[in-house]
Amino acid sequence: MKAFSSLLAALALAIAPAVYGQETPKTHTMDDALIGLWGFETRLAPATSGELTIRRDGSQWHAEFAGAVSTFDVTGDNVSFAFPGEVGRFRGELGDSGRDLAGFWIRPRASDSLSGASQPFATPLTLKRTRRDAWRGMVRPLPADFTLHLRIFRGDDGALVGAFRNRERNSTGGAQQFRVARDADTVQFAAGTDPSAPTVRHTAKLADADTLQLTWADLNRTIALTRKTNTQAAAFFPRPLDAPVYAYARPPETGDGWATAPARDVDIDEKALTQLVQKLIAGDPFALRPSLIHSLLVARHGKLVLEEYFYGFDRDTPHDTRSAGKTFASVMLGAAMRNDIDVAPETPVYTLLAGRGPFANPDARKAKITLAHLMTHIRIGLQRQ
Repeated sequence: MKAFSSLLAALALAIAPAVYGQETPKTHTMDDALIGLWGFETRLAPATSGELTIRRDGSQWHAEFAGAVSTFDVTGDNVSFAFPGEVGRFRGELGDSGRDLAGFWIRPRASDSLSGASQPFATPLTLKRTRRDAWRGMVRPLPADFTLHLRIFRGDDGALVGAFRNRERNSTGGAQQFRVARDADTVQFAAGTDPSAPTVRHTAKLADADTLQLTWADLNRTIALTRKTNTQAAAFFPRPLDAPVYAYARPPETGDGWATAPARDVDIDEKALTQLVQKLIAGDPFALRPSLIHSLLVARHGKLVLEEYFYGFDRDTPHDTRSAGKTFASVMLGAAMRNDIDVAPETPVYTLLAGRGPFANPDARKAKITLAHLMTHIRIGLQRQ
């Protein structure tokens, strides 16, 4: 009986489906030591935080922050200035009879070493009047994090495959999956099947059993990936692997301006929404064509009926939207066409939106931007002044 039970247990293990982080290699070689999850985390050059003070002295305005001083002029209620040395900038407007100075703090680039991915970020900032012609507020800029995870596993053909994932900037190393080969302490990652295009390659060094060192171009430096458990790399998955089974729930009321309701109240099938979210949760983030969707919100008739987040994001996590602006432009154009507004590719954007002006930061060069430029994302040579 014991022998029969042991046989059943062995069969069960043999046919059990593979799950994230568990591999059943077809062969046992030293390459198998690479299989698993690896990770790297860093916080890039932290932006300066602290108290920002602004005061008016006759026609001259002065600002002080972190030892830096800026003297500037103000036109009307618009207050805009920059500190020397890339400390930061502020754009705002006086309101409530001068009691508030509300606007945005523009943090400079997080790091010059983050090639092609670092850029200024703006965060809301309101300064309160402390006395006549003086205002004060606290600058708390967004942190700039960079995480990189690597999963090495065996593909269907038994060969080693590697997949790099970075949730902040989608830095994947140039491909969704790489072939992995090891020669002693050297690990090669290669991708590309198009003979007309160069193969994407990365070379890593196995410094020890738990450390892979490689140069990452988007950081412009050598980094060390160390072994991670599924729990330590929870944000590498759509949802933590030990999370309970998903069940649809009406989004909470948070006071952010969105009224919420159960999906059934606006004639949306809650079962279909449940199946959609479950499909995203079950998606393989290491696949050749992963979804990697960070958030999913559904609204109808002015009611938010679904609000779900993945890969460690939540409603309070700032998100680098980047090319999402292309989608916004298309949606706005579609709304204009639906309202029977006469448009054509050569229609200037200024002309189309004239009824919603006046706009901040006017520039004669912006008048040359047409709908065709927006829809095809053509650069027309506007240089920063």
